[in-house]
Amino acid sequence: MSGNTLRQQIWVEIKTAKTYAVCLQIYTDRQRKWNRSFPIIVGVLSFVGSITFPVSKYGTLITSIAVCLFSVLKIVLPILGQPEEELNQLDELYSYFGKKTQDFERVWNNYEDSQNNTDCQKALSEIKTDMPEHQSKMNKLVRHIWHWENSKVKKEVNSYLKSKYYPIDYGH
Repeated sequence: MSGNTLRQQIWVEIKTAKTYAVCLQIYTDRQRKWNRSFPIIVGVLSFVGSITFPVSKYGTLITSIAVCLFSVLKIVLPILGQPEEELNQLDELYSYFGKKTQDFERVWNNYEDSQNNTDCQKALSEIKTDMPEHQSKMNKLVRHIWHWENSKVKKEVNSYLKSKYYPIDYGH
């Protein structure tokens, strides 16, 4: 494999692993935020319903219906919340892809220092051995990434790579 192709391959692997890590971080943050806010919404609606009883019989009815609808939505639409066990598995995947990013960066630095293609190619293939099964697991557990989240991931990864590998700003 030519040096330039190997360099490009290492770069792609760094970017891919970092993208997966950032995507998992943003996704689990959103899911945990929803898991925390849902019971709060139901609790507030229940509280408001009980307080409005002396004022209006319809206030209690409306908030009871809203609580019922939220509870049914939570059961019927599982995308609104994800079990904590799955989020813990996603946290493990986040750690895994963060470690892989560091491993690929180490290969990058070794390549930049020595440009020994055979050692770098061997290290690259060793690091990549178990990545497909982890990617598959991530694809099963991540239910939906919104377009704006995808844009945020790309922006954050590009910012990271620019700051780490192109830290000099020439004012262009």
